[in-house]
Amino acid sequence: MFGACWSLLHATLLVFTLLFGQAAMADMESLAWASMTEQEQKILQRFEHEWAELTPERQHRLHKGATRWVKLDPAQRAEMRKRLAYWRGLPAEQKAKLRERYRIFRSLPADEQARIRETRAWYRGLSEQERTEIRQDWQTMTPEQRRALRDRTRNMSPAERRDARDRIRQMTPAQRRQLRQNIQRRQR
Repeated sequence: MFGACWSLLHATLLVFTLLFGQAAMADMESLAWASMTEQEQKILQRFEHEWAELTPERQHRLHKGATRWVKLDPAQRAEMRKRLAYWRGLPAEQKAKLRERYRIFRSLPADEQARIRETRAWYRGLSEQERTEIRQDWQTMTPEQRRALRDRTRNMSPAERRDARDRIRQMTPAQRRQLRQNIQRRQR
């Protein structure tokens, strides 16, 4: 569950960043089709016939996405295609939830966003077995236990979080398992 949520959030962040950009683009002038590179035009070719009717904001968002796409290496493009296909396959209700989570994430202070990104990077660095164990542990926790764990982590300073992560990284998988079991016992 935990891993799936992070994967979905990450996919949402990438999709929104690629397709919609981050900055507000009010009062922009239209972007001429001919002003784009051949590569950008090829990427956006499905919009060519309606390009003049698109709002300047939409033109610039699409252009920004095309510019980013051109800069991706083949492996990054393949990963992005995979994520876009996954996104397109999601039910509308789930997309709406992810958009709301993204909106909430973007409203967080920069340090909180950085903390979330660091935690996600740490989580992705774990083996599949360790991620599975963490997800299972999370799913077996009561709402009160989950809340206590969140509160404990949120109340740590960035330095304390880094130290805790570094100590956990140095542990063997068996030691990590034992730590999780000890934490769960204390929370009961």
